Amino acid sequence: MIATLTLRPEVLEAAAPQGFALATDVAEWLVSQGVPFRSAHEISGSMVAFCEEAGLELDQLDDDQLAGIDERLTPDVRSVLSVPGALAARKARGGTAPERVAEQLTALKDLAVVHADWAQASPVTGAL
Repeated sequence: MIATLTLRPEVLEAAAPQGFALATDVAEWLVSQGVPFRSAHEISGSMVAFCEEAGLELDQLDDDQLAGIDERLTPDVRSVLSVPGALAARKARGGTAPERVAEQLTALKDLAVVHADWAQASPVTGAL
């Protein structure tokens, strides 16, 4: 299966925000703006309900619709209504922000070098 696998990142990126997958990111964005989580969760849920009723995706809401759902939904919320934006917002250690992923890759490469050096330095002691 792996040998014949073809990844199409553009298709994955286009599909990822569909179906309100980024609603959690909206709630987290609201929390980062000082909104208590309970309220942020309710606002995010109201946003999803509005979109379901209107036949829209979260990223299709205009400024007036956002403000109509809740005044704390400013146009800046759009920063997390895309896959790259949602990934970039996760800046905590081990998160998905590009700088965190780069750190993790560097750490793994360093660890691989240490293990390779160890493997080459270890004497072979016969069959197991």
